Amino acid sequence: GGEIYSPEGAGSDDYLAVVHANIAGGKTDALIDESVSLESSIDARGKISNKLILGRKHTGTGQKEWWYSTPNKDYFQILVPAGARLLHISGHDKKSPPPPAKKSAGYIADPDVEAIERSLEWLPEFKVSRLAQFGKTAFANYLTTAAGEKSRLVLEYENNSPAEIVDGANYKFVYERQSGVKPNLKYEILAPSGYIWRESGKNSFIYESNDPDGRIILDLTLEKLK
Repeated sequence: GGEIYSPEGAGSDDYLAVVHANIAGGKTDALIDESVSLESSIDARGKISNKLILGRKHTGTGQKEWWYSTPNKDYFQILVPAGARLLHISGHDKKSPPPPAKKSAGYIADPDVEAIERSLEWLPEFKVSRLAQFGKTAFANYLTTAAGEKSRLVLEYENNSPAEIVDGANYKFVYERQSGVKPNLKYEILAPSGYIWRESGKNSFIYESNDPDGRIILDLTLEKLK
């Protein structure tokens, strides 16, 4: 139904959604190939560290219509667990956010949109916006990809809540795909030292798909090495 996933019950949860909005980029979304790669690791204290690599390729060269060959101007929002701390970001356009839109007479402001707008915070050290929405933290700015070119966004962050590190602990990762976008998805997570994932029998667990479902939920279990 389009609702954002909210965790229920016990267990450590991680979350990722990559959301795009084409702003004055013609109809170039139809010619963008995208890859999403998330590398995660859990240390002995349960700290969850993540590195997201978003790759985009504009295949719109040689098109008859200009709206297919113009640069793709993507306003991205990366939704991650609430309170996640940004450590590094590169590859984006570093545009400052525009001033809030003026309210026109006779129009009623949507309270949910107003709450999201009020949460917007500009992070000058990273040249990116941070917002709170749907119980998640979002990092946002622009990523421009010219026709025939590639762009690469790299985002590193730490989750606010630690994972439980005991034998048999449950760990859940949720990925939500924006409707109409079909990226190549790769997710890899490393267990803390001395543990493996029951589902893979190894220290690492890898999930890959070139046509991911709208919502992917991976339930994993830590096993302590004997």
